[in-house]
Amino acid sequence: MSASEMTLSLIMGRMQTLIVLLAFCLAIQAEVFAAAKSSNITVTSDGEFLLVVNPDSDSVSIVGLGVIPALVSEIPVGRMPQSIAVDLFFPFAYVVNRMDDSVTVLDLRNNTAMGCVAVQDEPFAVVVGSNYLFVSNQGSDSISVIHRASLLPLMSISTAAAPKGLALSDDGSRLFVTHFFSGSVSVIDTERMQVIAVVSTSSLANVSQSISIDTSRDLAYLPQTFSNSTNKALLFDTTVAPVVSVVDLHQLVNLRTHRISLDVIDEPVGLPIDLLRTPADLLYVVNAASNDVTVIDLKTNIATAHLRVGANPRGIALSPDGARAFVNNTLSGSVSIIDTIAQKVTQELIVTDIPLSPGILNGKRLFNDSSSPAIAREQWIACASCHFDGAHDGRTWFFKDGLRNTPSLLGVAETLPMHWSGDLDELHDVESTVRNIQAGTGLIPGADNCTPACDAAPPNSGRSADLDDLARYMETLRFSSNPSLENFGAPDPRVQAGSLLFHSAQTGCVVCHTPPLFTDRRRHDVGTGGGPLEAKGSAFDTPSLRSIARTPPYLHDGSALTLRDVLVNRNPSDLHGVTSQLSNADLGNMEAFLAALPYQGVVMSEPPACQRQPVAVQPGEVLAAIEMTLAEQTYRAGDRFILELHTVGIGTADLYGAVIFPDDSFISLNESFALSQLNQITRMRHSLLLEHGSKLELLNLVLPGNLAKGNYRAIGIAVAEGTDVLDTANWLAVDEIGFMIE
Repeated sequence: MSASEMTLSLIMGRMQTLIVLLAFCLAIQAEVFAAAKSSNITVTSDGEFLLVVNPDSDSVSIVGLGVIPALVSEIPVGRMPQSIAVDLFFPFAYVVNRMDDSVTVLDLRNNTAMGCVAVQDEPFAVVVGSNYLFVSNQGSDSISVIHRASLLPLMSISTAAAPKGLALSDDGSRLFVTHFFSGSVSVIDTERMQVIAVVSTSSLANVSQSISIDTSRDLAYLPQTFSNSTNKALLFDTTVAPVVSVVDLHQLVNLRTHRISLDVIDEPVGLPIDLLRTPADLLYVVNAASNDVTVIDLKTNIATAHLRVGANPRGIALSPDGARAFVNNTLSGSVSIIDTIAQKVTQELIVTDIPLSPGILNGKRLFNDSSSPAIAREQWIACASCHFDGAHDGRTWFFKDGLRNTPSLLGVAETLPMHWSGDLDELHDVESTVRNIQAGTGLIPGADNCTPACDAAPPNSGRSADLDDLARYMETLRFSSNPSLENFGAPDPRVQAGSLLFHSAQTGCVVCHTPPLFTDRRRHDVGTGGGPLEAKGSAFDTPSLRSIARTPPYLHDGSALTLRDVLVNRNPSDLHGVTSQLSNADLGNMEAFLAALPYQGVVMSEPPACQRQPVAVQPGEVLAAIEMTLAEQTYRAGDRFILELHTVGIGTADLYGAVIFPDDSFISLNESFALSQLNQITRMRHSLLLEHGSKLELLNLVLPGNLAKGNYRAIGIAVAEGTDVLDTANWLAVDEIGFMIE
């Protein structure tokens, strides 16, 4: 055997050994990470502690789960925490802070916050895999991938709009992502770090922020609200419907006949928001608006219990033995403890003192509540059903006024009047919505002071303590963050050019959309009204443009799906700004400016910076993570082939990369696209500083027609700086990705 043959045999043998070891590790991890799901409440793997997220307290409560459960400590975290996950290999927990765009790392050995990791805009959920943390970013339509060992961001995966709930398959190979407004589920291959499928549950599906995996049946359950916005004859009980959608994870299809209608098998409930399956094959569904839990026997799809819990429950967790379930009542500051054998609530434990004034807390409870007859008939609709967390539902409804696109209520107190017709001149006029849409009896005695119109009748302020509190809460609704703050006013040529156009006399946009609120709070006829369904005329209240990129569709009737549609397709007569003369480049610049508008005034404070990375390493220790990504699994001659390598860690390393052919011969890769001779080992990158993170494009080519057909592999290896790649003891990280050429 020649020297080159011996070298090839050695490295290929070591690669095969490593692959076997990796497969063994994944088999172990499949047991450890069985179907991890995101939630705002979780139990440690040993069953000793319960961790509860408190969104209004900006904290996490630690509850000891002894014979008598008791609060152990409460740990301050970032602003508006949403989700928590426990690392099963180390005594750490990870908390997503929506308003700070960060993940706080908790050390459960001493119940302290170690620091935080910066992620993207409006993060919501977190799950932990064998090598990475996955964080959904609703505001930036992405998933952040964070290296567990170094706690540094490795990469970002783009998704469809508004990713929210997360769940990992039992072997960690697939990440399932819910999308809040569409109810669809993205499936991410965690080997290739790519979205490989999107499953639609229904065109009506909405408010979808949780997913739970049933490994035994290979199914996923999704609590959702169906928004029946296509109904032209709305009644209170034909607006929204509480359901649990079921997805076949093998075929990746929605099982329409398996869908569970909660109002049919149980009773009308509001906003099903989280769920879990117990070992006894029972599904516990948490209903955030009606303040209850529906228990379903999955063998018969019949409800076996209906349990009242605290205010605005939004999460549920299970003890390791399945004997107890714990419900996070976010607006009671408590946890309801359920005996899953007896199917009854045995205790409600206070875990935090919510730091809101009594009036605002009462108003927030009313906003999120459908259980009171004053607010809603038969528990169908809460204010939050269409304005979840004060925002919007992305739907256009057939109301008596005409077609009406749901506006966001964030910042609404600054931009009165309300409604597209501008006929609600005070926040208290939502009394008419409570009575006429939610079919509640109302929060005030007597007339609702909205006849003939709210702005032509006496004020409702001061007529009811509850209505005053609801208005006080609505005054607190604010935008949670500003994803484009770093671009606004910065040297981004598109934003700057768009700003000049927006403020110019040429377009006239600024006349009605006046900074800093970007509205003149007046009604105008811009040529978008009219038609047989319109009952309030063709003049509409000028909407604020703050957060405009987050609130499609646009216009009063939702007829513009994009900002480009507003500027072009729905503005033929230049009544909505003079835009017909704008070039494609001008229109793109205008869109960039609108997407970069600050949310509150001209400047909004940035989230607190993560001052230090919450990871401890020994002097000289090197940590590395590498991930190779491909867009497809199968390629043909003529296809564009792009192979990328993502790296992150602590310290410096040398990188090697190779493509292995079907006959086990290989070529080494270089970041400048240079390729080695066949079966020759060459270094791809020397002394790479890992802390900065990198994305290296290793191959970008159109595949020629003379390549052998078959199964190929790409392998990346990070080794200690200056060491021999043939010695596996020097390997810091390795990743392999397979693909086929047909």
